[in-house]
Parts: sequence; C-alpha cells; structure tokens
Amino acid sequence: MTTDSANEMPVVSVLEWPDFSLDQYDEVIAALGYRDDESEPGGIYHTVASGDGVYIVDVWKSPDVLAEFAETRLGPVLASLQIPPPARQNVYPVHNLIIPPGALDAAPAGALRALFFIPDATAEQYEQIIRDLDAAGLTHPAGRILHVAAPSGDGWFVMDLWESQEAFESFGQTLMPLIAKSGMRIDVPPVVTPLHNTLHQPADERSKDIAAGRYTGSRAGNPAGTNEKAMTHAAFAAPVLPGKEAQADSFFAELQGSRNADFNASRRRLGIREISYRQVTPQGMIVIVTIEGDDPAEALSRLARENDDFTSWFVQQVKEIHGLDLTEPLPSTPTVIVDSGSEQERNKHVVQRFFDEVINRHDVSALTSLAGPGYLNYIAVRPEPFTLDEVYAPLQMFFDAFPDMHHHLEETVAENDLVTTKWTITATHTGAFQGIPPTGRAVSLKGISLYRLADGKIIEDYPGFSPLDILAQIGVIPLPEAQEQPV
Repeated sequence: MTTDSANEMPVVSVLEWPDFSLDQYDEVIAALGYRDDESEPGGIYHTVASGDGVYIVDVWKSPDVLAEFAETRLGPVLASLQIPPPARQNVYPVHNLIIPPGALDAAPAGALRALFFIPDATAEQYEQIIRDLDAAGLTHPAGRILHVAAPSGDGWFVMDLWESQEAFESFGQTLMPLIAKSGMRIDVPPVVTPLHNTLHQPADERSKDIAAGRYTGSRAGNPAGTNEKAMTHAAFAAPVLPGKEAQADSFFAELQGSRNADFNASRRRLGIREISYRQVTPQGMIVIVTIEGDDPAEALSRLARENDDFTSWFVQQVKEIHGLDLTEPLPSTPTVIVDSGSEQERNKHVVQRFFDEVINRHDVSALTSLAGPGYLNYIAVRPEPFTLDEVYAPLQMFFDAFPDMHHHLEETVAENDLVTTKWTITATHTGAFQGIPPTGRAVSLKGISLYRLADGKIIEDYPGFSPLDILAQIGVIPLPEAQEQPV
C-alpha cells in the first residue's frame, strides 16, 4: 500500500450485530442512498453476511474517514430508523491490502467471504506466506476479489473475498501447506459465508489508486504470470557516525521489535525484501544493507517520496545515525567486484535445494518457493503434465508410501537453462501406494532427471522414472527378464 499522508492509513472495521437482521440492514442501505453499488467516499470495500445476526466487514482508507461516516451518516440513519448501534466494533490497522489491477466491482452472485481469526499468529509468519505465494505467481490468485490482513491484538485477522466456492477451495489446496510451513496454526478454520451485499470503492477514487499503484500487492502494476521481471539485488554500506553507536543500537532494537510490522509493511509497499547487517570493525560500526526486488533503485526513490509516520521516523533516524539523507540520491552506488556463481551454477544450487528441501525432507510445501510461473511436472502417471497446484498430491503419495525414500545425487550438469541430475533412489514400501497395501519390500532405482529454470526458478520438471519401475520392484508386476547378449 502507498499513502499520500500520515492520516491515510487504511483500516479494517469488523461490526458484530447479533440482534440485527438482513431486512433491517437493507433498510439502512436504502436510507443511505447508495447508487451503482458504490461505497462512501473513502470506503474501499463493504461486505455483509449473516451468521449470528449480521456481520459487516469494511475496509476504509483511514480511521478519520470511518469516524466521520459513523458520526455524520450512519449514526443519524440508525437513529431515524430506531435501530440500536452494533453490539461490538473492532478496528484494526491494515497490514496488507491486495486488489487485482483493474476496475473494482461489486461481488458477483455466488461470491463468498472467508474470515480468518488466527490466534498467536505473527507478522513474520504472515509475511512468509505472502513471499511464498508471490514466488509461486499467486499474488493475485484466480477468482479472488480482495485480500486484507491486519494484526488483531491477540493474533491475525484476514479477509478474502472470492467469486465462487470453487475458486476458494482450489486456492486452499496451495495455501494450507504454506500456512503449515510458516508455523501458523492450521486448526482454526475460517468462517466462510455467502455474501449478502457488497459495495465497492467509487470509480474515480479507484482510478486514482490504480494510477498511483496502490493496493496491488508486492508486484505493483504487474499481474502475476505476465511480464515477470527477474529479481535483482543491490547492496551498500552505511558507516555509523562517531558517537551515534547507542542511538544506532536503539534504532535496530525498535526495527526488530515495536516497529517491525511497520517496517515489513513499508518494504512490501515498495516491492522489496531488505536484509540489513550490523558489523563492528576496527574503524567503527557499519551497517550493510541488501535489497532484493524488481528495481531496488526505483524502490529507494519511492521511499523518499513516502511521508507516513513510520517512513518519516525511519528517514530521520538514518540521517542522524549515518549522515545519509534518503530523500536525496545516494552519494555513490556500489559496483560488483566478483560474482562467485554463473547462472548455471545458481541453477544447480536451486535444483540441489529441490532435492534437499522437497524430496529428501518430504516437504511438498517447500516446492512453492522453488517453482516459477507456469511450472509443469511431467511425472509419468498420466499423459498430461501436472501444474504446481496439482503436483502436491502425487508427491505426497510417494512420500506417504515410502517414508524413508531418499535421493542420492551422483552428478549434476548445467547447460544454458537446463540442469540434469543423475541419482539413485532407495526406499521401503511401508505405506499404501496407488491402492496397493504395504509390502515391506526395498526399492532401489537409478535414473536421470531434467529441469528447466527461468529467473532462478524451476519451470519444468522431468523426473526420469515411471511408477511402473516401482510397481515392478514391490512385486506387483513382473520384472522384465534380462536379455542374453550374443557372444
């Protein structure tokens, strides 16, 4: 999210109205006089669904706009209709808001709302899930209308709006492994309800937000799967001025603690990942800053133009501690001296991670961060390849059937965008495999796999063995007889 002023920090409002009916709600909406399904000026999205009474969740551009609406518009209408105010209202500062690029319309018939109230969840866990989804090309999953997330005091609040039950369930197959990977609780199901009504942001305000690149996720202006840019890196060193060491340590502590959520939200708005290191040298303390993103230089330029409370504080601290004015171009930019890995070496490293983190740890969710847009797996269990969303199930089937399965890489060769591996698999059949009960038989296979990579991500996977090889070794089908060689 990008803001124009310190006061324009979006909030999400959750209204619980146990003794309020949908008929009364419709009366209120009629009295407010909305037209063309557009919300109040300053309102981004309004949703209502029934449950224990009526449950309204709204996203507003700022708490001031919300307060003005409640005082000057909603309050008088409720009084005129003799309707008591809602029993409970919670207002949370928005940590992340993602809306697909383009016009924002009212939800279609059959749309639903999924509300997640996740106890003990942290910003770090949420950010890990978002990074994995971005890496998988799912910044804007098909069928999702809007995503908003906020810290709720005792955990994390998330609202997703979906065009259909099918779209929600399809995305859930990818999301659940990522939630588990992050360490966030998966035993708290979302509250999923059909939407009774929605109101969307006024068209003129939406047009301005699109032009400013607001609320489109970490790939602002670049819908997932189209014209993807390779992530690039930048780094620079910032010495700490003499006598500013204590202030620097206090600054670092705040970034790690009370201001960590604000820091993460700021970098997401800029579309970058920043990692900074504190280093003490004989010449004094320095900070080494590394930035990864589509365009780190442009992101730093955008940082200079932001004027929310956190950014203003951050820029002032950097100026006092390092003598650097982030509102001005850096005095110099570093140049590369050496690069220890060619593209081929980096691709080999990615494939090695695939074997280490996915295959040998039996962690299907780890594939999400290693696979690129349009990923296809040609495992020979059906004629057509598997997409990323589809491949989790067959991989997990192998892991469940052979819990001790291990791939030993014997050789890895890279050429252009291809990586070839020669390997040996050892495993024991102690779980059901394609409906076949455990046999306890040992399996040993040798083979060669081929991988195609783009921008450091696997986009094609040719595993190099057939399930028929396994079926033969566990005794389900006969092994081919060795042919006698002529003398």
